[in-house]
Amino acid sequence: MAYTAIKNCKMDWETETHTFTFVSCGDRISALDSLGDIKGSLEALYDKIREGYDHSEESEANFPREFKVRGACCFTTINGERV
Repeated sequence: MAYTAIKNCKMDWETETHTFTFVSCGDRISALDSLGDIKGSLEALYDKIREGYDHSEESEANFPREFKVRGACCFTTINGERV
């Protein structure tokens, strides 16, 4: 079974640089397809955070430390909620 993966993704907030390893499974079409799906899920997560939280102290105090994201070509769920 072919798979792709993003491993060791890290963001350095002092330099605003990020690093990760993309495992492509050696297939251009699968790599592009999976990156498109991941991009869609990241955009959905970005929108959820932008629209669902403001800069208030209460919102910041209740901001989650992590988000569980699951997606495919046609959907994304974040923390079990389809977006």
